[in-house]
Amino acid sequence: MKFQLDEVCSDFEWPVVIKQPYKGGFKEGVGFTATFAVLDQDEIDKERAAAGTVDSDIAFCKKILKGWDGVDDKNGKPMAFNKTNLNKVLKVPFIRTAIVTDYYRAMNGLARAKN
Repeated sequence: MKFQLDEVCSDFEWPVVIKQPYKGGFKEGVGFTATFAVLDQDEIDKERAAAGTVDSDIAFCKKILKGWDGVDDKNGKPMAFNKTNLNKVLKVPFIRTAIVTDYYRAMNGLARAKN
């Protein structure tokens, strides 16, 4: 199969595996499916240069995360992807880390993380 540059997608779905601290270890199998935006290398380089602060990580997540499936509220009900809920999710450091890590894994052609 030939590759055509004009067929590169603008968004893609990818699993985000969260290492949720739990009783001296991590909960297994915790995560959701993210819809990510495809950034070109210049955009990625710009974001990496600005990385290193909570604010820059949050801004990067807001740029790349375009939707989700499998994120529930504390009552087990699905959370709609919107600005308010995104801000709630991004306040949790280990969730932000998982989003950024799995985005770079996908963009660099690495295997999906295992739950």
